[in-house]
Amino acid sequence: MEEIDRLQLMQLIRIPFCKVDLINGGWVIRQSNDEFKYLTGYQPNELIGREFNEILTEQSYAKFVRLQRRMMQQSNAFTELVYTAQSGRKVYTEAHVSTFQMGSTMSWLITNRDRTIEHWIENKLMATTFVGCFILTSRYDIKKVIPYGPGVEGTYEHHYEEMNLLELIQPKSIPALIQAFDACRRLERQRTIIVGTINYAALKVTIYPFFDARGLLNHYVFAIHEIQEKQNAGTRTFTESAATLRSLMLRSRVSAKRLSEQTGISKTTISKLLNGKITKPRRLTAELIARELGVRPNAIWQSFRSI
Repeated sequence: MEEIDRLQLMQLIRIPFCKVDLINGGWVIRQSNDEFKYLTGYQPNELIGREFNEILTEQSYAKFVRLQRRMMQQSNAFTELVYTAQSGRKVYTEAHVSTFQMGSTMSWLITNRDRTIEHWIENKLMATTFVGCFILTSRYDIKKVIPYGPGVEGTYEHHYEEMNLLELIQPKSIPALIQAFDACRRLERQRTIIVGTINYAALKVTIYPFFDARGLLNHYVFAIHEIQEKQNAGTRTFTESAATLRSLMLRSRVSAKRLSEQTGISKTTISKLLNGKITKPRRLTAELIARELGVRPNAIWQSFRSI
């Protein structure tokens, strides 16, 4: 009765879940909610009775089988599962798996958190030089802010989350920006544009559209590659050395705070290096940072050619 109550409760919670049963040596989907249907793009009549391995990638099903063996000694576990949606798109999730037995049937309850966009940012966007990015809803509301990419801390003067992106854009830039968003949606491809904002002279950004398992627009990633800051004498673009430093920190998963702690360099100095306010650091500063990031100083600052 307790397990039945838990399944009824899961139907009310807006978290994608499915229940799979061990039947004749194979795992079969016996129950799911609407959120799981939206996650995978399948209709309920296409899911119930389907073997679980049919909607998982080969690697994820192998992971699922290994997890099954490990869970002989435990009843709960977290893992990453990758589903193959009906549209053919890959859906990356953080899955919580729990086991229980109803009568003679062994069942697994699998709840999922969609992290497809985060996975893409970690594996694709971080390989390029970018200042930061916003994850936006289809209506341009800011859902999440990633200041300098995964694992790298940054500070903002304003709390941007839960704001609408258009509130931060200069009015004269809004029509062109909306056209760029529409083009991304229609053509299903990225688009690069320069827009003016209320805080900065200009941003060079690339917009990436993301679609759900049904092929409907889900989110945008608004990736900022370059900032030209307002100054009395015009604008200042982030220097090549600042962009390189940010990129190396991204790839090494080193935050500004950690870099300060590991090198003994003040957070203020590191912030100025990241923002391009210091373009020629002292030799010792350059050596300490480069050593921590596993490169030579001249890989970041070309003025240190002799090092």
